[in-house]
Amino acid sequence: MASFVVGFKKILAPYRLKVLRSILGTRAVKVLDVGCGNDSCQLTKYWLNVTLYHGIDKEFWNDKREDYDRMDKVYYLDLEVCDFGAVPDLSFDVIIMSHVIEHLSNGYRVVAEMIRKLAPGGCIYIETPSYRTINYPSADGFLNFYDDPTHKRVYNPLSIADLFMEHGLRVLRCGYRRDWARIILLSPIAIIINVFYYIPFRRKLLGTGLWDLLGVATVVVATKPAPS
Repeated sequence: MASFVVGFKKILAPYRLKVLRSILGTRAVKVLDVGCGNDSCQLTKYWLNVTLYHGIDKEFWNDKREDYDRMDKVYYLDLEVCDFGAVPDLSFDVIIMSHVIEHLSNGYRVVAEMIRKLAPGGCIYIETPSYRTINYPSADGFLNFYDDPTHKRVYNPLSIADLFMEHGLRVLRCGYRRDWARIILLSPIAIIINVFYYIPFRRKLLGTGLWDLLGVATVVVATKPAPS
């Protein structure tokens, strides 16, 4: 099943990588992936021209050690301790924080620390659950914020954008995640599965395939200006 999911994501790019690829093109980049499990390394290297891939994680996610073996370097850090001295400043062309800060009580401080690691001309991508998820029903694959008991708080994308601007970054995107390819290709399938199987037989919903349709996640993307 895991290999099928990876194969599928090599056909239909994860949203974060689609956005970053549209910004970076074929430019060679050094990547810092914060919360780097779930096959992120091999997918990032597949979709972007990665020359160096560093990851930050608290531990092996889902015990998939092979994911971490693919990385050039891994920093095993507790983000809430906020000690990032081992991670070099001004060193990464891309910083990815996809569904990380909602697990933290100090997410804004961690984001500020990550800005210090971003090289001039670099790009930072943050994706996190939206406030809408508080009102959505529980589902397999996540719809309600509390479906994941490790979630601590919802972060306002406008506040993240303000933080970027306070540090001199230029905000490129701020709002709900909308991948129209996924909405057109996956959402109808997800609706059919819910109507004819999940709701009548499992008495619950399947969230997979509905994220982009329902605005489950928000995205903020910014760049750090290069010296003139």
